[in-house]
Amino acid sequence: MPGRDEFFKFLDSIDLSDVGRRRKRNEDSVLRVPSHGVFCVADGMGGEDSGDVASQATVSAVERELKQELTDVDVASSRAKKARVTNALREASRWIQKRAEQRGRGLSGSTVVVLVFDAISPGKAVSLHAGDSRIYRYRAGDLEQITRDHSLAEESGYSKRQLPKVFRGMVTRGVGIRDELDLEETPVDVKEKDIFLLCSDGLTGMIPDRRLRKMIRKHEDSPLSELAAALIAEANEAGGDDN
Repeated sequence: MPGRDEFFKFLDSIDLSDVGRRRKRNEDSVLRVPSHGVFCVADGMGGEDSGDVASQATVSAVERELKQELTDVDVASSRAKKARVTNALREASRWIQKRAEQRGRGLSGSTVVVLVFDAISPGKAVSLHAGDSRIYRYRAGDLEQITRDHSLAEESGYSKRQLPKVFRGMVTRGVGIRDELDLEETPVDVKEKDIFLLCSDGLTGMIPDRRLRKMIRKHEDSPLSELAAALIAEANEAGGDDN
């Protein structure tokens, strides 16, 4: 087995977030731990100071857990990391609920998507998610949504535009919104030159999948920083309704 600092040299990554054109506060949070092959995006809900606190608590819990002592095998493989991420998200969920109760506020919580890579079996990864933030995989010109939305729109079979405005952003799973956190786990296969996109609905709500595919295809040989900046610029150009 190579040294720990070599485990995930096969990955290149970038993170970028933007408040958008309509919001005053950025309620999205991101965690990128390339040394462990773990990447996370969270989108807070609850308004005022609740959403950004919830999303930050979500990614911070994962970060703290990954800073705990792990063996080289645990860092390299996805099994131990998956268990630690799951435990961290459950702790964050309880903390968010308790905070909301203490403050006498209504709904407070966060979506979450986590992608965990495996250095022992580089062709394997696993996603964990709750809510309507997404993971996509771009491969050889095709864009596939890896996660499925935990949303009222998805479960009802209606598009967001067909639902009353008050229900369009409603999610059915999330960190902190129920007593028990219900994470969906999805195995992911990985090939050389795959591009994975983790994002909140502030991006996908502004850019249709067809357009996402075209933009990734246009920038697939460019630095990831250029692709990320182009996607955010496109979302803002389309209205920038969310973070």
